[in-house]
Amino acid sequence: MIKMKDGGTLSATTYSIDTAHSDVSFSVRHLMITQIKGYFTRFEGSMESSYPDFSDARIEVQIDAGSILTNHPDRDQHLRGEDFFAVDRFPFIRFQSSSLLRLNEYNFMLNGFLTIRDIRESIQLQVKFHGKSVDREGEVKCGFELSGQISRKDFGLFWDDLTAVGGIIIDDTIHLHMNIQLLKN
Repeated sequence: MIKMKDGGTLSATTYSIDTAHSDVSFSVRHLMITQIKGYFTRFEGSMESSYPDFSDARIEVQIDAGSILTNHPDRDQHLRGEDFFAVDRFPFIRFQSSSLLRLNEYNFMLNGFLTIRDIRESIQLQVKFHGKSVDREGEVKCGFELSGQISRKDFGLFWDDLTAVGGIIIDDTIHLHMNIQLLKN
């Protein structure tokens, strides 16, 4: 609850990710000439906010690192292994917000901490609010699109190799993209 200047209080509203209508994806440049895309199939999260404009939102997300898919089974196994996510030792990727800055009616800047392989780094994501709606069952839903980028090496994902002519196989920059539909609890 938030205490108001007039002595009243505002209670927080909690939302959870509607995973059937959301996605968490990424892309990375391969051989520096194409973007390889992937996504995670299992994730969950919540947002709590006392204000209708979400300006005080507190957000937590947990992603099952083993649910990574890139449409290439051998590459997916490699990504789950010790060279990358080491899912046997670090099964989850976590995000926890620290602040949400409202830029205008539909755009925000989300700051928080991303944890991969138990390495916690601050990140910033651009957020676009697509509005609220009520579905056929009368449930209130909100839509958001988030994007940003991280350095994979900041999180201990150092594996790389060189091409026959000395070129880089995998770029350091990972582009993040999420379409998130939240369900009001």
